[in-house]
Amino acid sequence: NARTIAAVLLFAETSANSQGLIKLTMPGVGSLLSGAPSRDAPSAVFESKIAARLDATGVNGMVAMRAAMGLAVEKARAHGIGIVGTAGSVTGTGMIAFYAEAIASAGFIGLAFSGCSPLVAPYGASEAVFGTNPIAYGLPQAGGRAPVVLDMTTAAAAFWAVKRAAADGVAIGD
Repeated sequence: NARTIAAVLLFAETSANSQGLIKLTMPGVGSLLSGAPSRDAPSAVFESKIAARLDATGVNGMVAMRAAMGLAVEKARAHGIGIVGTAGSVTGTGMIAFYAEAIASAGFIGLAFSGCSPLVAPYGASEAVFGTNPIAYGLPQAGGRAPVVLDMTTAAAAFWAVKRAAADGVAIGD
């Protein structure tokens, strides 16, 4: 589990993404300081030839997401498509481009999504009702070229980008 977490955090850090090592030092949604996750492995509560749903059994979100990614790639290799969801992890998933890029590097179109606690107020409101709910895709390229990858938040700014800016004393845009 530690290797998976390290790989995801270092991927984010080397990509200049806000989902990196800051999660080791600051509390917040998805922080690694939010409690000790289970050491159990995610287990399938539903599975078919092309799809599965994993119970993350309280493991770290990065560990759950990597397990889902691996199973999705296995199913895609065997049947041309693999769709795997998770529920029950206790921390954030980290930079989800990590998973989309790995799927694309395996030769498949990778789509990764992650839900989040309410942190964003809709326009004109003062109460948070939406999460930042990131979306990523990875598209394989011919000739051994690196995949095309997009990783974005559905909010104006990612939660950890705001935390990092605050920690660094940097103002963010209006």
